[in-house]
Amino acid sequence: MLALLLASLIVAGLTVADELVDDFETPARWQAWSFSNGPEFPGARGELERVPGAGLDGSTAARLGFDFTEGGQYVAAVRTLEDVAPSEGISFRLRGAVAGTRLFVRLVDESQQTFQTYLPMQSEDPQVWVTYRVLAGGSGEWWGGAGDGVFHGHATALAIVVDAGYRVHTTGAVLLDDVVSLSSNRVSLDPFSTTRNAPPRSEGKLRDRLGVNIHFTWPDTEQLERAREGGFGWIRTDLFWDQVEQQRGRYDFAPYDALIDAVESRGMRALLILDYFNPLYCDTGACAPQTGPVTGEQRAAFAAFAAAAAAHFDGRAVSLEVWNEPNIPAFWKPAPDAAGYGLLAAETLAAVKRASPEMPVVVGATSGVDVAFLDAALAAADVSAADAVSVHPYRSFMPESIGEDLALARETVSRRTGRTDLPLISGEWGYTALEFGGTDGAALKAQAVAAVRELLSTRLFRLPLAIWYDLTDDCDNPADWECHFGLLRPDGTTPKPAWDAVATMSRMWPGGPVRLSSCGQPPAVFCLAARGVDAAMAVLWTSQENTPVALHLPRYPGGDVLDLFGAVLPVNRDGDLKLTLRAEDGPVYLRVPRGPRPVRRAVPRGAATKPSGVSRTPAERHAPCKPAGCTPRPVIRDRHAWHPGGVIPDEGSSGR
Repeated sequence: MLALLLASLIVAGLTVADELVDDFETPARWQAWSFSNGPEFPGARGELERVPGAGLDGSTAARLGFDFTEGGQYVAAVRTLEDVAPSEGISFRLRGAVAGTRLFVRLVDESQQTFQTYLPMQSEDPQVWVTYRVLAGGSGEWWGGAGDGVFHGHATALAIVVDAGYRVHTTGAVLLDDVVSLSSNRVSLDPFSTTRNAPPRSEGKLRDRLGVNIHFTWPDTEQLERAREGGFGWIRTDLFWDQVEQQRGRYDFAPYDALIDAVESRGMRALLILDYFNPLYCDTGACAPQTGPVTGEQRAAFAAFAAAAAAHFDGRAVSLEVWNEPNIPAFWKPAPDAAGYGLLAAETLAAVKRASPEMPVVVGATSGVDVAFLDAALAAADVSAADAVSVHPYRSFMPESIGEDLALARETVSRRTGRTDLPLISGEWGYTALEFGGTDGAALKAQAVAAVRELLSTRLFRLPLAIWYDLTDDCDNPADWECHFGLLRPDGTTPKPAWDAVATMSRMWPGGPVRLSSCGQPPAVFCLAARGVDAAMAVLWTSQENTPVALHLPRYPGGDVLDLFGAVLPVNRDGDLKLTLRAEDGPVYLRVPRGPRPVRRAVPRGAATKPSGVSRTPAERHAPCKPAGCTPRPVIRDRHAWHPGGVIPDEGSSGR
């Protein structure tokens, strides 16, 4: 019995010294809890109650209900920790997170300073129990008490908070169970156990899920090679209406044909953005390039251009996207018009499907996850025949926070189209180095960490396609925010640390199809485990600031432990595995042999198929793909290529 108990504690991430605060089975413990309606923001209502049979495995749980219909900002389940051993954090299980609300934990230190930690939504399935783990002091938000952002002593009180968030759903409840006080910052974890925050799922090759934006039409083969070597299977770029149609009704796609040839020869695909305005159809005499086509004639002309593109690229490795970021004035002038975009998307979609029924069409392409715009656009016209809806989930905070936004977007798309199977993709998203303070080494490493965490987050939340913005820095102006999103320097050949980090992530991923599981205890530890044909891999990282996580893997089966850039880490292996996670260092990879195939060794930082920083001549950069540089492969067209598990290669395939 003791062995079974110890095993269950390890799987749950707890140590024997951790202390149960409440499993809600004992009425005496229950008396220590209280309900808060966030009195500093009047209007919220709700309740905190014990519910027998609602907990894990039929046990008792606590139900925290909320009602924001008359205002207010949050409700909370509150408890002091004076009756437990000195606490270094809190762990608990939660079920039923409501899309659009936000979850937080508040811990109070001995100076009465409150630290608030955001809990990213991990599952849209209301039946899945998610384990959260919050370490004292691991938050970037604090107030009161000493007011210095330093956690003084031990945690003296806790609050589990449901915030009103976007106020889309103003009533609901979450269930809580197994609240535990942590004795240290140590986490015991078995990434390859069967305990998960969501059921495992099958996925195809990682490269089929990743894409990158480019800003060239004539094929720069050096940059395309870098994209392929970095693990990207897609490129996204503009298909400019005014360049293709320079005389009414006459279309010239020749400038794009060489690009698509180069993309296909590398086994890649292209998402071409149908944009922007064409002055041939300006009815005011002076139309900006990003004017939205809103008249009947303009919409018909744009749809005809789209149909011509579909017919021209029929059978190629091409998908089409209707416009780019129509929800902001920069790209839909004079002002965004959700209904106008909806009508344009519907007419364009119908025209494309008439010209090429199998041509994949993407709609949406909103800047941010603009649920209100999507709702209005999809209400204005029927786009249920689309193959995907795209959003651009830019944010200045943790990439793992996309879960609740995606849940709302999926809910909106399903309600407006009547389809639960219409995929949501991340069509554009990146982090500029300037967001991290400049272009020095520290900022470039922070961008590299953000890039990998972003792409891993899209795997956590089942996005079948995620496109990084962008491949190459647009310029080297140290003050220009837009110039520093790239993975490569402005010369298009020299990798930045972000390219090295993304390429390492791709190399670490098992070859061929995988079974992918979420195995962490966020925000202290995020974890993805992938079981492939030739190996198993786990990647672990933390979002908790200012607090290192001491990770203990007592069942680690052996294999290398590698850092963000693929360097082998020196770790403690005295019968098990111990390592430290820090947010600023980024993810750590565990590569485990599986079956007769040898584990591929990590490539040293900066290494690539072609030497970093070695540029080809201009003639070589624009030359057709040569066998020595890449292997042309037949492209298999499948309109459902981005559906999760839609195209699974044979078990024996070894590509990424």
